Amino acid sequence: MVPITFDENDFQLRDYPHTDAFIATANVAGFTLHNILIDNGSSADILFIKPFEQMNLDKRPLEPAANSLYGFRGKKIDALGKKAIPVSFAEGEKVRTETITLDIVNMDYPYTTIFSRGVLNRFEVVIKQSYLCMKMPSPFGIITMHGTS
Repeated sequence: MVPITFDENDFQLRDYPHTDAFIATANVAGFTLHNILIDNGSSADILFIKPFEQMNLDKRPLEPAANSLYGFRGKKIDALGKKAIPVSFAEGEKVRTETITLDIVNMDYPYTTIFSRGVLNRFEVVIKQSYLCMKMPSPFGIITMHGTS
């Protein structure tokens, strides 16, 4: 396994220091989704209803959601269900795809998706939050992604 490291080449921010959230882009079920919140403090991987419907994904095969979700402005939210969906991160020719089970949530939210510790662990992501930079291994080398704020 190749070690994952960060150096000055990974630093591409205009404003530093910052308190910005890590916002990423990924391919979800064959669609490029922007405005994905990378939240390593959350345990729920969520796809919100608007992008879910725009992607024309079928609601019928949703698995039941076992637990309620908490933390949305202090409210309890019940997911419509769960769906296993392919998620890919890419940098040029380097691509890594994993099937992720996402909670489908029927609410307006400023992000299309929230990727939590489940996605980060599955992809073996390492984040340098102060640089808004994340890296992960792939069969083709290390994928480096920079977040937007």
